[in-house]
Amino acid sequence: MWILSVLLVVLFIVILLLNFKRSKLQQEVDSVIPMLEVVENLKDIMYYCELKPNLKYRYLSPVVDQFFGEGAMQEHIKNPSIIFRDLVHPDDRHILVKKNNGELDYSKPIVTRLKNADGKYIWFEEYATPVYDQEGLIAIQGVLRDISEKVELQQKLEYKVTHDALTNVYNRGFFESQLDYFNWKRD
Repeated sequence: MWILSVLLVVLFIVILLLNFKRSKLQQEVDSVIPMLEVVENLKDIMYYCELKPNLKYRYLSPVVDQFFGEGAMQEHIKNPSIIFRDLVHPDDRHILVKKNNGELDYSKPIVTRLKNADGKYIWFEEYATPVYDQEGLIAIQGVLRDISEKVELQQKLEYKVTHDALTNVYNRGFFESQLDYFNWKRD
């Protein structure tokens, strides 16, 4: 009879400990849920991509579908190399390769163009952070922001600075800058 009493007491203590741990775990989950809701509703693309042993997304935000079409997020998760093959502008492909090989300065923004669902290239500014272990670079996490409007405005401003408003031909400032450039190159 005393063995049964001891077993009941031990069982009671185990149940109390499990309830305490479950309560602490629930508190942690409850504190993470608001952050997850914020991340899921951002207009920026967030990702965590493992590079080794194979290219694989651990996380990719759902906003990907808004940029690249319905179902794009699931397609990217199934086939992460699709970005190299179908989305990145051919002139920017080398940037992504260097990023995944650890050959970029990650302290600076990475600017690339990716093709949206309509076949139009969108300018993105990416802030990537490499993840290392004892074997080297194993993953990259980052945030991509659509900067198409910013690039378009910059291009318009550059045009206005270098062209005459009335004739739309290159202005004197443009020719002086070219002279300075070529004089500097010649020296």
